[in-house]
Amino acid sequence: MLDTVQRVPPEAMVREEEGELFVEYQARHLFIQTVDHGIEHRTNITTILSGLGLPAPEVDGWAYMWAHTERFGAREGKVADGK
Repeated sequence: MLDTVQRVPPEAMVREEEGELFVEYQARHLFIQTVDHGIEHRTNITTILSGLGLPAPEVDGWAYMWAHTERFGAREGKVADGK
């Protein structure tokens, strides 16, 4: 998905066709829907686990980034010379 977001301008038009019907919209809506859809599933997971009395894992974007530092170039450390 990240590759697509980097290559496709948000205002690019998307066209879906099914039979004799079609719908067109800007690509930015797919990007928004992808994020929203993920939020919905993470909410479902944490709700189910809580209902079972189990601890919910950290499922936000920050936890994902730190779990996959090689994908995001994420790193942390001490600032040299206190700056």
